[in-house]
Amino acid sequence: MPRAPRNHSKTYKVPRRAYTSARLDAELKLAGEYGLRNKREIYRIALILSKIRRAARELLKLDAKDPKRLFEGNALIRRLVRIGVLDETRMRLDYVLALKIEDFLERRLQTQVFKLGLAKSIHHARVLIRQRHIRVGKQIVNVPSFVVRLDSQKVRFLTGLVLFSAAALRFSLRLGCRGLSLCCRCCAPSPAFPSCRCHLLLSLSSALPWLPLCCARCARFHSLPHGTD
Repeated sequence: MPRAPRNHSKTYKVPRRAYTSARLDAELKLAGEYGLRNKREIYRIALILSKIRRAARELLKLDAKDPKRLFEGNALIRRLVRIGVLDETRMRLDYVLALKIEDFLERRLQTQVFKLGLAKSIHHARVLIRQRHIRVGKQIVNVPSFVVRLDSQKVRFLTGLVLFSAAALRFSLRLGCRGLSLCCRCCAPSPAFPSCRCHLLLSLSSALPWLPLCCARCARFHSLPHGTD
């Protein structure tokens, strides 16, 4: 059986000058703002952006009514609009040349999870994605660099997943305050110390109904079944 051909071309290109103060500061700012793992992710997007801008420049050299410019230019613009980099008010090749790396970084799944308020920080968003707690539409995605299209904008938690294990919850209860009586939602919670971390777990369980909650009165472990919305 013949093997499928592999693409051995490089997915990123390092800068020609390794040590440039302005570029190093800009890359460090992007890596911190968007929670990137390394600078290779910036170089990968920079290579994609350079190919798109090169194609736009070649098309702009042609006549405005040239069939090749009309066909390939519209296809390029529709592709950028579909991934959310361009909007419908900027559907021209001139705006393609004005694109920046930040426009593509904004469409990453990691950035979208943080902007939607599903994570406390941009780094927490990466952890949630890698631990398979995030889904796009009906598909679980564990790739932080996944490009979220406009037609698949629905990004949400995979409900029913246990983010806090029972052993970790019981250990935090024993370690946090030994005199705390923790009850389930059917019983009235009676925390001994309102400022305790266990009280925070109680308030968190009311906001997230799928959070496992161990009851001190009935000694049962309450949580919704997996995979429920």
